[in-house]
Amino acid sequence: VSHIERIYDAIAQGKILIAQTAPSVRVAVGEEVGMAPGSVTTGKMVAALRQLGFKYVLDTNFTADLTIMEEGSELLARLGAFWADEKRQQVHHFPMITSCCPAWINYVEQEAPDFIPNLSSCKSPQ
Repeated sequence: VSHIERIYDAIAQGKILIAQTAPSVRVAVGEEVGMAPGSVTTGKMVAALRQLGFKYVLDTNFTADLTIMEEGSELLARLGAFWADEKRQQVHHFPMITSCCPAWINYVEQEAPDFIPNLSSCKSPQ
């Protein structure tokens, strides 16, 4: 799904645009513009997004770290509930599966719905 027209409309209306990028994008973009595979394009990508009209370009790394900490807390809570339930009267969903990628969540929902309860309840930083 392309949002280019919505971006052009927002620029025309004088709205503040914010881009958020993930580490994988910073590497993949380089190959698309003829750079060697694996080249890090952070500076060039930020400059290009700013030239296109984005006022802020944010990095997903910080929010990804928050997601990791939240998923760790959730795992500890699940393990605590499991060990507190000595008679195993409740259903416990293990292994806990990360929910940090929207495409991964979509895959589980469509291709492996039995594992939906195993997904972390933590929202994706993306």
